[in-house]
Amino acid sequence: MSIVRRHYRRIPLVLTALLVALALVPAAASAHWRSYGSTALAPNAETFKALEKLGVTPGVIAPASSQSDGINFPITNPVENALFTGTIRHSGGLTLSAGEPGHKTVVRMRDFWINLESATLSAKVSLKHGPDLGRVDILNLDFSNAHFGAGPVVTIGPLTATLTSGAAAKLNEVFKTNALSDKTVLGTATVKYSLHRQHH
Repeated sequence: MSIVRRHYRRIPLVLTALLVALALVPAAASAHWRSYGSTALAPNAETFKALEKLGVTPGVIAPASSQSDGINFPITNPVENALFTGTIRHSGGLTLSAGEPGHKTVVRMRDFWINLESATLSAKVSLKHGPDLGRVDILNLDFSNAHFGAGPVVTIGPLTATLTSGAAAKLNEVFKTNALSDKTVLGTATVKYSLHRQHH
């Protein structure tokens, strides 16, 4: 049995069918296309208000951008690669910062990967004036209320995104609080996988 077929068994059946349908449609080639859609994270207002009260300010790392449906992270791998590897990969990221100018504590989380098998989102995590923590699972993704739509753009969502216990513990340590846990909802994510690579 091929690696691709083994991945099909591990990815939810409806999601697999939609991604396969998208992968089978031929796409025109262009050296100028740069992404395959995006994943939008709509921040949870209650969580972000709680962070604000703690003096923690979120920021966006380009080429991610704030849009009407949330913070959009460009998808960097084509759908056939997502099927083969079981991951949807993104560029850009988020920062969380606190403190006075010149003495800020900053956590950088970038290059998000959605793992379709484990339903988690990982990121390369680093601290300003601190260690590079490598790739870390930072979010658990709940697919139970997700809807799937096919077309020139395949949509998957909303996926409820909660902090992993490890990510919550590290953020509590860095920002000297105990307010975060594996019940903390960061937001809801919607994957928008495009048939063609897109200009930016």
